[in-house]
Amino acid sequence: TCRPCRGGNRHVCRNLRLLGVETHGGFAEFAAAPVNKVFPLADSVSDREGAMIEPLAVAVHGVDAGKPSPGDSIVVFGAGPIGLLCALVARTWGDHRVLLFERDGERIARARNLGLEVVDSSAADPVEAVMDFTGGEGADVTIDAAGVPAVGSLLIPVTGIKGRIVVVALHKSPCEVFFRQLSYGEQTILGTRIYAAGDFARALRLVEEKRIDLSGINSHSFPWSGIQEAFRVARDPSASCKVLVELP
Repeated sequence: TCRPCRGGNRHVCRNLRLLGVETHGGFAEFAAAPVNKVFPLADSVSDREGAMIEPLAVAVHGVDAGKPSPGDSIVVFGAGPIGLLCALVARTWGDHRVLLFERDGERIARARNLGLEVVDSSAADPVEAVMDFTGGEGADVTIDAAGVPAVGSLLIPVTGIKGRIVVVALHKSPCEVFFRQLSYGEQTILGTRIYAAGDFARALRLVEEKRIDLSGINSHSFPWSGIQEAFRVARDPSASCKVLVELP
């Protein structure tokens, strides 16, 4: 009934409630879901892959929001699950050059194992690295999947003229941003929230067609009896990526 929903933007509904997050259903034996929110898995998609379609849909929505054109340079900050998936989607969707920034050594290694080009932002100046990567032009699309103030202040400087900045991460504290370069370059900053209509199905197709391999995103799996340990491991982002719990 709210204005966003009436305009076809139900993913930013004023009263949005996610199943298992704002409602009951997470780790339940049974959960009720609206029939139009249920997607069957093809026989070619494993249950483990199916469990990661939801975060992949977040990445699909984030990359799509940047409206990359063939040949665009895309910079992603943060090599957590969403950052890795954004980089994989960007690499898969077109002839894009993708550069990923991360500080944590374990995450850097995981990203490189996925075949991604990664810069250790604790050892290099991200602005200089992006300018080297783009021949001094700046990124066409910059994706913030880190959500920390230090990255927030870099988003405008690393982005080129008419570039698009997409904030996928949820910032928990304010960051200092100097908007003059944004105005001079006519850049655009866009926030994103989960995924719009159609993004979930698009994410599922990427996996069904074997265009994205999610096996490198799943770092740990636990049986139902080990769910407490699963939560303990998941709380350490440097030691884990996506942690799965296998229901009995």
